[in-house]
Amino acid sequence: ANNLASLGGKVLLAGIAGADEGRRRLDGLLSAAGIDGGGLVSDGRPTTVKLRVLGGHQQMLRLDFEDSRPVGGKTETALKNFVSQAVRSGRVQAVVISDYAKGLCTARLCQHIIRECAARGVPLVVDPKGLNWREYAGTPYITPNLKELGEAARTEAANDDRAVKALADKVRKRYNIANLIVTRSEKGLSVLSDDRAVHISTTAQEVFDVSGAGDTVAAVLGAALAAGVELIDAARLANLAAGIVVGKLGTYAV
Repeated sequence: ANNLASLGGKVLLAGIAGADEGRRRLDGLLSAAGIDGGGLVSDGRPTTVKLRVLGGHQQMLRLDFEDSRPVGGKTETALKNFVSQAVRSGRVQAVVISDYAKGLCTARLCQHIIRECAARGVPLVVDPKGLNWREYAGTPYITPNLKELGEAARTEAANDDRAVKALADKVRKRYNIANLIVTRSEKGLSVLSDDRAVHISTTAQEVFDVSGAGDTVAAVLGAALAAGVELIDAARLANLAAGIVVGKLGTYAV
């Protein structure tokens, strides 16, 4: 959301957060960034908080304080209604689902959003998590890193063009995904679909911290597609942005 706002996008944020100090801090950050958090609902769980422990400008470990049980039907319905209303209003030019495996992105919610976007021709980008991508079936754009692609394909993924394409084709066919945009660390980024396989070299000069690089790729890709940019050019922009982010300490919005 912060990446999208920094790029000049008008952002509507949907998700779950508690009624606690974490939520108060979150609301302040959203307000400062000009992000509309009207889609944030509470179901009694605390706001997810991540505590990063740094030593010598390197992240040594991260402590997560969270409740990642799947959301209940009432919360699911509230989020479905919010997203449907936003998409149907015509205000929304793209949707990004950023799955953190915190219990929010259920199969029912994801499939509802995928159908709503497809019905109205709204580009949808998914940043995935987990071994099973059934909840993302039918999505037009998905942005795994190499490790996540390997997990979805149930095998270890070698970081070379041919191997990445073979795995991408397997996963795309299994889950009916039109376009896979795979981030590949020092090898850059690959765009795989039925009619093309384009491999884009990294632009990073130095790598200090990869935190948030995947978020940046999903956000910049979504923003570019919302603006009508063709997929390969959108992927090049996302790759450029990721090259900037990994050269910064901590999470960073371009």
